Amino acid sequence: MAHVFISYSHQDDTEFLAKLKQEIENSGIEYWTDEKISPGEQWSRAIDEAIKSAFALVVVMSPVATESQYITYEWSYAMGLGKIIIPLVATKGTKLHPKLSELQHIDFTNKKPENWTRLMNTLRTAKDMPEPTAVSPQIEPKYTVLHDFKGKNSTGQRNAIRVEADLKNMLVIPDLIQIVNDQKAMPSVREEAAWALGELEAQEAIPTLLFLLINTKGRGLRRTAAISLGKLGAFSAVSALVDTLIYHYRDMHLREVISKVLAQIGQHEDHQSATIQKLKSVLFGIEPNFIKEDIADTLNLIGTPEAFAVIEEWKHQHQPPPATS
Repeated sequence: MAHVFISYSHQDDTEFLAKLKQEIENSGIEYWTDEKISPGEQWSRAIDEAIKSAFALVVVMSPVATESQYITYEWSYAMGLGKIIIPLVATKGTKLHPKLSELQHIDFTNKKPENWTRLMNTLRTAKDMPEPTAVSPQIEPKYTVLHDFKGKNSTGQRNAIRVEADLKNMLVIPDLIQIVNDQKAMPSVREEAAWALGELEAQEAIPTLLFLLINTKGRGLRRTAAISLGKLGAFSAVSALVDTLIYHYRDMHLREVISKVLAQIGQHEDHQSATIQKLKSVLFGIEPNFIKEDIADTLNLIGTPEAFAVIEEWKHQHQPPPATS
């Protein structure tokens, strides 16, 4: 999977599309649009193959795009394959399809430059993720380990998941991943399954939890995904966690959770230094001061000499100049 698929309407703003292509290209990421279909090539087959081989799909949404059956097919086909889908709202007054509204979108109508940074960070994270397990919307997941799972109410389902986690039943991990991926399941049940994956130290669930962190609109699901990624010591999630911290800065609880999760990951010896260097790049970057203070708190929680040295360097560079008489 080497490229990102760009889904867009030919009737929409060509200036935005050109800017999107340029930003992706400048980030060293390959993109694919229908402009790459060769003369004589079967259009629908080329589209399907390009989506299958993409690591993510960016869909440029506008009122025209919302009504387009071709664009709807592209993102829904990608969703069925388990691809990461990033909706970009490019035109004011755009109403997202209910399925797309469940995903985190980026609103470019506010003209904020940091939107491009957020998009590129999300794409870099998605590119580094292992390919997710496809969950076809036409196939109902089968829960073979959680006995009679489908017949229980949400409370019974959550209790069944908790029992399996408490028993450290590793055989249930594939079922839990299916539950997290099942958008028809109750959010509370998906949240319980995401929590259980962390308790079971299910490394194979990292792509699923990363997908949930990036794409869900549910606060509880996002926090639980972050917590489980911390329990798994998922260094591959550091960029996505930092990006989520910045984008959802109004969610004080989430910021606190992510700060602790990043510290958890940074305390793993295998990738301690790499995590600290990643946090340092944020600390000395262009983010607002309150985000930098969160990062400084994280480094303080990591608590190693290297982490403390980064904090001291940052404080030294940002201390106010001495008063003059």
